[in-house]
Amino acid sequence: MKGHAEFKQQGTLNIVGNVKHGIKAGEYITLKNATLNITSAVGDGISCNEYFLMQSGNITISGTGDDGIQCDLDGDTSTGETVNHEDEDSGNMYISGGSINITSTATAAKGIKCAGDMNIGGGTITVTTTGKGTWDEDDLETKAACGLSCDGTAHFEGNCYVSGTVGIENFEMEDIIVRSLNGTIIVEGCEGCEVSIFNMEGRRVSNRGLATGVYLVKVGDYPTRKIVVTR
Repeated sequence: MKGHAEFKQQGTLNIVGNVKHGIKAGEYITLKNATLNITSAVGDGISCNEYFLMQSGNITISGTGDDGIQCDLDGDTSTGETVNHEDEDSGNMYISGGSINITSTATAAKGIKCAGDMNIGGGTITVTTTGKGTWDEDDLETKAACGLSCDGTAHFEGNCYVSGTVGIENFEMEDIIVRSLNGTIIVEGCEGCEVSIFNMEGRRVSNRGLATGVYLVKVGDYPTRKIVVTR
């Protein structure tokens, strides 16, 4: 569809994307109450521009040839978050409730991917990725499959479980990047900063051989963030 898509009513849509994406909107997508089951798609399960907002409802995605949910900018420059999302073109994701379950086996695919910030304030998200990486000839770098990926800052307050080759691809705090790789949390862009890692019980842990799970990462004087580590 060329414009935006709003799924507000209770009910269920079962979708198969035989040509490209399961659901494609040229503008934003919002979801409240509805249930979307995307059982296969040549491209992404859900693809939109401007922003993606989910307050409640259920999304289940599997059998995709690319990403589970992807949100891009419509224009060249981000507006950032706007009041009531009026005329917003940020590439942001806003998830405050509901349930998302994504299973991806595609090469270099992301479970959830956005060009802006990823804001998760509630709901339950389960993402499983098992796809391999691939060499990108244009960018001259390896592109890996991962659970969550955003070009901006990731904020987590809800329940999120990610499994696969890579968990959360990264989150950023100004020029600082925090990511997980093979059971270790890596901090880039803050040399000399004290890095403290805590489990969800508040106990400080060593940054070696971390088990799969959610951890709290404190970098210098920056706010504490959550990150998912997978093995």
